[in-house]
Amino acid sequence: MDKNCNYIILVSRLNDLLIGQFNGLFSNFYMSENPYAQRIADTRHYYTHYGKSKEAKAFKGEDLLEAIYILRLLLEYYICQVLKVDIEDVTREKLATIQRNMVEKRNFLSTV
Repeated sequence: MDKNCNYIILVSRLNDLLIGQFNGLFSNFYMSENPYAQRIADTRHYYTHYGKSKEAKAFKGEDLLEAIYILRLLLEYYICQVLKVDIEDVTREKLATIQRNMVEKRNFLSTV
């Protein structure tokens, strides 16, 4: 990190949270072909600043809803960690459901 920089950029912070404690819970989102954290950052930039350069990279429609749900799970998980509440199994089940839905949607769209 640049010594003149006293903040962490969004994509770095998201990657830190997704990697977490190396338990693999959110591994599909930081080990994917398309950098998920970068796409979240691009989405925030597009919807906050309407930066046309980020429009093609931004989540939209159903993909945006899925991203919001994943970020919400990430937030819940870390809040519960701070409170010493173990919700890892519940989070893992919710993530599996999201990922199944994403795969089913891609499979459906590829047949249309």
